[in-house]
Amino acid sequence: MAFPQQQRPRDFRIDFLRGLALLVIFVDHIPQNLFALVTLRNFGFSDASEWFIFLSGYAGAYVFALRRARNGYFYAAIQMLRRVWTLYVAHIFVFVLYTAQVSFTASSFNNPLYFDELNLGAFLQEPHVAVMEALLLRFQPPYLDILPLYIVLMLIAPLAFALPARYGWTAIAGSGVLYLCVQLFHWQLQGYPDNRPWTFNPLAWQALFALGALLGRAAALSQRLIWPNRWLTGFAVVYLAFALVISMSWTIAGVVDGFPALLDTELFPLDKANLSPWRFSHILAVVYIVWIATRPDQPLFNSRFARPIVLCGANSLNIFCLGVFLSMLGDVVLDQLGRGLGAQVLVNLVGCALMIAVAYSLDRAKALDRPAPAARPEAA
Repeated sequence: MAFPQQQRPRDFRIDFLRGLALLVIFVDHIPQNLFALVTLRNFGFSDASEWFIFLSGYAGAYVFALRRARNGYFYAAIQMLRRVWTLYVAHIFVFVLYTAQVSFTASSFNNPLYFDELNLGAFLQEPHVAVMEALLLRFQPPYLDILPLYIVLMLIAPLAFALPARYGWTAIAGSGVLYLCVQLFHWQLQGYPDNRPWTFNPLAWQALFALGALLGRAAALSQRLIWPNRWLTGFAVVYLAFALVISMSWTIAGVVDGFPALLDTELFPLDKANLSPWRFSHILAVVYIVWIATRPDQPLFNSRFARPIVLCGANSLNIFCLGVFLSMLGDVVLDQLGRGLGAQVLVNLVGCALMIAVAYSLDRAKALDRPAPAARPEAA
């Protein structure tokens, strides 16, 4: 039975997973961060970026399907394009803030190397061109490379969602063909400067976004596409165990001299820009295990313990933008304090605490904006 939009229970599982991904992205973005050794990327072939894009496709299609059922396709498409515009404005704002932060840091500490480390040398050489390229999403300094991907995917999503439901698997097949063409023929989008490839190639990552969208639309229509199967479960578990052993050997080899890095010449480094099949298959295995092992109404995801992470996921754009700022600020702080364990604990805890505090504040603001329920008349 499909719930009307106003009665449909919120899937806190999605918010929890997306909030967790945002916190992990913050930790992973801090260079030489000891805590990054225990994040998702060290226990398999995929990392928080895959989770973020998959869940973005899921959430986008979920909301789109509900709006389409209530108000029609045109309304749903306009609302999604408004979201794209919000993402675009946020990206430009963060780019300006990022540039100002790097400039202030470089001048305050008299260290122009910050411009080279953060890929802003081109901005100094030809700022008018760099700004135009940023507006075109081609200039992507570190920390700012996933939002352009998200914007492009959300921009083309209304066209894909225009297809009737019966063509859903046809669209997935077309998405898969495009992904295979990227792997076989190395199709890429060119960025700036020097026509460098995009950090996240939309022609490849669209396949993961599309699969998330397929599941999100099915969930909105109260359909289930993933069912437990002992053969699939066994294969997924074996593959995840394989990825765990290989990835941990790479991590340990990077810390302990002489430790053997398994299959490093055959697999390492996995192509993240074009979503290597090893990475793609890993996130699919993780999604399968998570989906058959959890339920949307599971109390864990709506518990007091999970609420800080859930609120981060429910305010994903604001928390992501804050995380970008805090990651770079954390790197600067560690440069000044040293990268000892105490300083790293402080930076990671304060950064995560600030992200959670802002998420609570945004949730509180939303609660205050909601109209108060009408008072019930007292019984005579």
